[in-house]
Amino acid sequence: AYDSLAGMDTLDQIDRIATDGPTVGIHLAFAAEHPSAVGHRVDRTIGHRVMLRLGDRSEYAAVGVRDVDPSLLLPGAGIDARSGARVQVARASIADIDRLTRASNEERTQREPAPGVGRLPDAVVARHLAPSTLDDDAVLWLPLGIGDRSLAPLAMQLHAGDHAIVTGPTRCGKSNVLAVARASLFAGGLSVVSIGTHRSPLSGLLTRRDEIGRRIDTLVSAETSATRTVVLVDDADAVDDGGALERLVAARRPDVHVIAAARGDRLRSLFRHWTNEVRRSGNAVLLRPDDSDAEVVGVRLPRASAVLPPGRGWMVCDGLAELCQLAKATP
Repeated sequence: AYDSLAGMDTLDQIDRIATDGPTVGIHLAFAAEHPSAVGHRVDRTIGHRVMLRLGDRSEYAAVGVRDVDPSLLLPGAGIDARSGARVQVARASIADIDRLTRASNEERTQREPAPGVGRLPDAVVARHLAPSTLDDDAVLWLPLGIGDRSLAPLAMQLHAGDHAIVTGPTRCGKSNVLAVARASLFAGGLSVVSIGTHRSPLSGLLTRRDEIGRRIDTLVSAETSATRTVVLVDDADAVDDGGALERLVAARRPDVHVIAAARGDRLRSLFRHWTNEVRRSGNAVLLRPDDSDAEVVGVRLPRASAVLPPGRGWMVCDGLAELCQLAKATP
């Protein structure tokens, strides 16, 4: 029933409910013709099985139940896979089902109400986010939007020497993410260097090879600082830096982070380029990504059931991805 593309989307949703549902009191019961019918992704979430009469002994053995002769099972009889006990499923009339349903509903109304299900906002204003901070463990927290899991501000977490990638198709908001990051870093009192090309919408960028080289070489040769400097690079694949950025990432300074924005297809086509080192940190903002964009930082994303709205994307930190609504830079 779920072999089509739409069916795969349904399985993604069922898998998420089965995995995360128990924490909010939601549980699922599946009925299938044979154990493998639910698929391995959903199967791994099932903790309790009752195996009724199946066609072959091997179907019981597939879930760890041995020495069962299905021909000896009467209609409605089966095996509890967890304990190995034989069970007999009761037959219920319509009246019995109605009575049990009413009793269950009455019991449920006496309990605490289920928690509400929130949703991501359609827009987030950057000035409503907290400034960037450097915590006691020397991790830089860079708030960029609202996360899907807690519906609270979500920050990119950069450990000493970490870098990050911002990627997505043309005009999806990559430059906006850099603008939000720059404002947050300035508000937190951190040093920022902004680099790009003339086509970038960001203001105040270093664009000439000589000025980029001088600024980066000064940064490379400086003594290690207790604070952090963040180098923001727009159109990272096209910046004419004369090799300065390669020298910077090769220096592996613990007090410098590079956040580079470019289209995913262009990043993947760059060999022996400084952005490859940036990608290895495994931190990213993925805007309207396809599977290839996720491969830029080596993660797999859940299958999307719909096109993401403007400003919606995935934040990846340490290989873990979370859907988020990214903030819009304040004019």
